[in-house]
Amino acid sequence: MSDPMPLALTTDIAASGREHAPYGGRVLRRLGVREADVEDVAQDVFVVVHKKLAGFEARSTLRT
Repeated sequence: MSDPMPLALTTDIAASGREHAPYGGRVLRRLGVREADVEDVAQDVFVVVHKKLAGFEARSTLRT
């Protein structure tokens, strides 16, 4: 099991989520997600990003 993320990193991912939410919604719509499901799917994406953040090597932007 990996070490828990530092509080600062947890705060940063929350801020990043708020910053990138409009873009993420647009991408999900373009991928064919029904408007009624966009918010739920976006939350699922956010949960996956949060779980995988510890392995993010920052060789690109978080958005990509």
